[in-house]
Amino acid sequence: MKLVWTFDSEANTPVNSVSSWDVGYVKNRKKILLNYYLHSINTAKGFGYYTIMYCNSASVKYFEGIVDEIHTIEKYENTPLWDGIKTYPMEIRNDDYCLIDGDVILHQPLPEFKKDIVFDVWEVGNWKQDYEETVLKLDSMGIGELIPEWNPERTEVAGSGFMWLQNKEFRDLYVDRWKTFNKFIIDNVDVLNTFQAS
Repeated sequence: MKLVWTFDSEANTPVNSVSSWDVGYVKNRKKILLNYYLHSINTAKGFGYYTIMYCNSASVKYFEGIVDEIHTIEKYENTPLWDGIKTYPMEIRNDDYCLIDGDVILHQPLPEFKKDIVFDVWEVGNWKQDYEETVLKLDSMGIGELIPEWNPERTEVAGSGFMWLQNKEFRDLYVDRWKTFNKFIIDNVDVLNTFQAS
């Protein structure tokens, strides 16, 4: 199995959306995040995994000589969503791979997966803090008219820090719905917090 990371140094971060944070915080946050990525990749390589990075061209320098493959992608779907680049490998790859975030550090080799869809965690305690306000705003703006599966009710959220999606039908549906969502966000970017919408 291959492990795939995505990194876009120009992606929207919380500081792009919250004006009270300063430039120094942005720079430090990005350095910390980059160090997490490098640690995540090196740890996975230590377990023998083949490593792949999808990143913007300005970020290639961080991963050359570290990962086994680098692919550049610029402004995927013109998304203002900070994790939007993660959808690109799902759109183009059909091999045996897992998407993994830079802040996911393996402590042992991954088990053999027995399901078509595997993700890292059900997020159960952060609905009010991380999701409720944005979900309700998106709902009131009519996102449910575009995405039939949309449900604004409080629910457990599937974490996306680690995703193994071997069911092509589901993966294609995910990509389709993400693109619909992304276009909606672009069309309403002036009234939405794009960090929270991610």
